[in-house]
Amino acid sequence: ALVTQSNAPSWGLGRISNRQAGIRDYHYLSGTSM
Repeated sequence: ALVTQSNAPSWGLGRISNRQAGIRDYHYLSGTSM
């Protein structure tokens, strides 16, 4: 959730929206990273 933010700016926006849910952040990057 720190190295993918610059690699995936699209999911980054969603991460900011779900910043309250840190666990959801991992799910987001996991789906885009893989």
